[in-house]
Amino acid sequence: MENPYSAPTSQVNDSAEPATGEMASRKDRLLAAIVDSIILMVLVLPFTWMLGFWELARSGGTLSLGLTVASLALGFGGYVLVNGVLLARYGQTVGKRLLKIRIVSLQGEQLPLGKILLTRQLPVQVMSVLPGVGGLLAILDVLFIFRKDQRCLHDLIAQTQVVNCRQG
Repeated sequence: MENPYSAPTSQVNDSAEPATGEMASRKDRLLAAIVDSIILMVLVLPFTWMLGFWELARSGGTLSLGLTVASLALGFGGYVLVNGVLLARYGQTVGKRLLKIRIVSLQGEQLPLGKILLTRQLPVQVMSVLPGVGGLLAILDVLFIFRKDQRCLHDLIAQTQVVNCRQG
């Protein structure tokens, strides 16, 4: 006999298309990163100008700790603003969505937004603003794509991979 007080058992599935298990190509990942960078640049550039980053760069000055933290917060905040909903629902940024690729766990599962942001995105952004070595670490992160498993440094840190989505 069915319990009239039991919780509903209907299943709602509003997650991303299933992954194929096939790694996304380096070209698709690069194109997605370019799209994401252009969108973020258009969003953030006016704020960097208002905060005086351009004048400081033109004069050959260096960023103070306050401006470094502000630039990190601005970049990370812009990234979340533009991609947060897509990352939470589908494991995709705007660029990844256009290229039909997505971020998944090593087991091919959808990741929670917090895991994507706090273990995949934030550590690399923090490393990139470190004085002296930040630029080198950012380049190193990207160059890891040429490893056999095609996983960047941020993928290794977060234990993620980028795969193709099923076409359907």
